Amino acid sequence: DPGKILEKTRDLVVSHFNQSEKDIRDGMDIAIGVFDFSSQLLQCAGANNPIWYVRRGELFEIKACKQSVGKTTNYLPFETYEMQIMSNDIYYLFTDGFPDQFGGEKGKKYKYGKFKEYIREISSRNIDEQRALLEKEFLKWRGEYEQIDDVCVMGIKVK
Repeated sequence: DPGKILEKTRDLVVSHFNQSEKDIRDGMDIAIGVFDFSSQLLQCAGANNPIWYVRRGELFEIKACKQSVGKTTNYLPFETYEMQIMSNDIYYLFTDGFPDQFGGEKGKKYKYGKFKEYIREISSRNIDEQRALLEKEFLKWRGEYEQIDDVCVMGIKVK
């Protein structure tokens, strides 16, 4: 159960942070998907990170809980969503590194709206082409700016 995995991970992270002499209020944003291809089901949960999927050319979003995995003042359970997956769907899980990257002509963040539109735009390409296009787009955007965070984008296409 992805929601339970996130809750257990939060418990472990908070326990580790509590062992420190410092008051650490850090956390991670993450999405987890459990695909059962035999029953055509996806179970997923997100901590500040949604999962996007493209079905017949249209991009949809599976919302995340508005909290990270880490210390917070008000712990809420992470909700697990379940949905049918369909042939040719493409599911995208990602870190915030791509949309948060500074670059372009004005040194601004790439942002989620632009990232979402780019994913939708390239989603009809095969997975290898998408990887190459994402890498090219990221490097072009970043330009001479330093990379500020990890960047991971994972696409899963259902056959």
